[in-house]
Amino acid sequence: MSVRRYLALKISAVLWLLWGVISSLLGIVIIASYYDPVIDVVNGLFNANAIIENYKNAFNEYSKLQGWHLTWVGAVAMIGASFIWCRSITAIWVTALVGGLTSFGHIVFAGPDGAHDFEYALVMSLLSFTAILLSFCVWLSLEVEMEEPDTKFVA
Repeated sequence: MSVRRYLALKISAVLWLLWGVISSLLGIVIIASYYDPVIDVVNGLFNANAIIENYKNAFNEYSKLQGWHLTWVGAVAMIGASFIWCRSITAIWVTALVGGLTSFGHIVFAGPDGAHDFEYALVMSLLSFTAILLSFCVWLSLEVEMEEPDTKFVA
């Protein structure tokens, strides 16, 4: 493996590690927090204390579920980063699949409509896209090397 490929895999591993740490920490923060939305608009329209209380509980459960997903996806990315560091082709694919689809979801569902933090989604997607690009370039170059015929022993 050339020095360029070696460095590309190392940089990719560091990017995936960074992506995984950020995702896991955000997931842990979400799981540990309790969101208590104030819904004055709904209260002003009609007395809906029971509905609002149920909404708070459902929202908290959904948030904790999303926090759990961010935590395990981040853990998979960190584990994948350690295997990419050791030049595992399988880890390149698995980490790209899990991290890439998660980042795709960040961009699609936290889009630029202003409802969510688009900057976070953009940064995380750029990290994963760069890591995928670097590691896939190495993988493709290794595949090309393996397909080249060996002309030394031609009869």
